[in-house]
This record gives sequence, structure tokens and C-alpha cells, in this order.
Amino acid sequence: MFLLSMCMALAAVFSRDYLFVSLLIMLSMAALAFTGQRFDGIAKVGRYSILLAAFVFLLHLFSHRGQVIFHVWIFAATIEGARAGLLYGLKLLSFTFSGYLIFAAVDPFDLIYPLERIARHLGPLGRHLAAAAMAFYLAMRFIPELIERGRLTAMAMRSRGVDHKGGLRQKARFSLFLIAPLFAGAIKKASLIALALDIKGYGTRLYRARFRPMRLNPAGAAILALAVSVLIGGFLTA
Repeated sequence: MFLLSMCMALAAVFSRDYLFVSLLIMLSMAALAFTGQRFDGIAKVGRYSILLAAFVFLLHLFSHRGQVIFHVWIFAATIEGARAGLLYGLKLLSFTFSGYLIFAAVDPFDLIYPLERIARHLGPLGRHLAAAAMAFYLAMRFIPELIERGRLTAMAMRSRGVDHKGGLRQKARFSLFLIAPLFAGAIKKASLIALALDIKGYGTRLYRARFRPMRLNPAGAAILALAVSVLIGGFLTA
């Protein structure tokens, strides 16, 4: 799924065909549904990304020269701008759903496992690569916990009379009060995880661990073939 998401994003970058980019969006949504994501979650991502796509469309609509459709004050909307805005708006939607597919349907360990295998044969450089991969894995692993901790901290602060309702100044003040306990808890959690990894001898895993052999099942082969086809389609429609 990670390779499929990356190939869809790259295909959207290179493609200049409206229909192909639209197919990429539908493929991303179908992949999310196939991996068990709820429709309301997909719709929420689509709602926010459509607002950004509309902003991109308007930005291109009034910034390209060509045949004028209408005027708004001193700005002229052109057909060429509308075409460019539609294309780049669709590209943005494709990027959004592809990125959501990575974070929602891909296990972070599946991303760092190949890097662990490669790092085992790179000597000192491999240790730095494995450390960066583990940092990425832990960051991905504890993002939901950090969000939940932030929600509970906000509820505790509201129960003590500190609320975020009001103007921009009041919301900024509430955010400052929220950041301190949130980051203090996150740093404490990171210290405990680092201590646990040291106690278990995690730094020596590249020399003592036995990695299971890589196997490609039929479903994985089909997804890999689809990813390659999508990438080729993006180059052909460039």
C-alpha cells in the first residue's frame, strides 16, 4: 500500500490528463475503503481537501493570461486559468487521499522493516539509518496517543475554568496553556521509551537479530503490479 500510495502521488505529479488524475482520486478512495476505513473519515478528509482545491482553482483562475471569461474588480478570470486550476485542484485531491492512505492503512513497522534489513549490511552508516527509521516509527506510533493526551488535557483545563471560546487572543492563550503539559508528557514518554530500548539491548539488534525472509504473496504482487501500472500511466499522460 505504501508503494501504491507513492506511485499514485508521483503519477499525479507528472500527469497532465484530467481524466487520469480523476481516476487516481477514485483509486485512492477505493483503496481506503478496501483497507477498512470508514466512509465518514474519508468524507472528512475530502471536505477539507476540497476547500484547499477550491482555493488553488481560484488562484489559477485569476493568474493566467488568455481568453477572458469575466472580471472581478481588476482581476480577470480566463479559460486557461480555469483549466490550470482544475488540473492542479485535482492533483491536490490526489495528493491528499494518497497521503491519507499511507497514514491510515500502512503499519509504520512495515515501512521501517525493509530499512532495518538494508541497515544490517551498511556498517556504521546502517546504525544511523536504523536510528532514523526507528524515530520515524515511534513518531507514527504515538501520534494517536499524543492527540488523545491533548484532548484529555484540554478537557481537564476546561473543567478548571480555562476555555478556548472567544476571540483569536483567547484561543492563542488557551493553546499556550495546552502546549506546556502536552510537551512535558511527550518528553517524559520519550525518555521512558529510550530507557526501555537501552535496557533491552535494542542497539545491538542489527548484529544479533534474525530477520524473517521476505515473501511476496499474490495480493502483494497484484498491488505492486497496479502501482507500477499507475506510475507508467502517469508518465504516458505527462
